[in-house]
Amino acid sequence: MRLNIITFVFSLLASSASAQSVAYVDQLGSRNTVELVQVAVGGGSDAQITQQGAGDHVARLEQSGGAYADILQSGSGNVLAGFDAMGYESIAASALSTDASRIVLSQIGSGNRAFVQQGGGAVAHIIQTGHSNTVLVRQSAGSFP
Repeated sequence: MRLNIITFVFSLLASSASAQSVAYVDQLGSRNTVELVQVAVGGGSDAQITQQGAGDHVARLEQSGGAYADILQSGSGNVLAGFDAMGYESIAASALSTDASRIVLSQIGSGNRAFVQQGGGAVAHIIQTGHSNTVLVRQSAGSFP
């Protein structure tokens, strides 16, 4: 088996609304991993992630400043979550979306899991088809520490 890991860190500090960072990630196969940090100030950061296979993972997703992530995971056992210090999936280390950022997640298959924390007007649209899927969402009117 091949393990693919891709890490992106986008930081956009711009005064123009037309300035934007965009990432397109397509991963085919199993046990693929993506880490994505989006920070948008005065502009936007967009990401489109497609993972097709079993056991794929968006291991780190942090958004702020109106960033947008569109994620499609097809197959079984896929996860949108973070890891704690011991390497276990954790709601405390989940995808973090704040400051009017938006996550659109589609998980197609069985045994998929999504762990999301939101604050500051963030929006999540999560679709799961199949069986034995799990979604945990923690929402706060403010930001998370």
